Amino acid sequence: MAFADCNSDIDKVEAALTRADDMGIGFETADKMRALLEKAYEEHRKGNEAACQELIDQAKSMGAIE
Repeated sequence: MAFADCNSDIDKVEAALTRADDMGIGFETADKMRALLEKAYEEHRKGNEAACQELIDQAKSMGAIE
């Protein structure tokens, strides 16, 4: 399934946020990424993997996370 990555991508964003300073992620960007992460959690809990992946992709993009 194409959206099976949502969980692993959530982990990547969480890891990046824990070392945001080291990764050069600014405070405002990190805040926005956390908000997207929270929304992604909600969609994941609802079983809406497509929305989860879309939100987490936005957060990954903001933080330049591969």
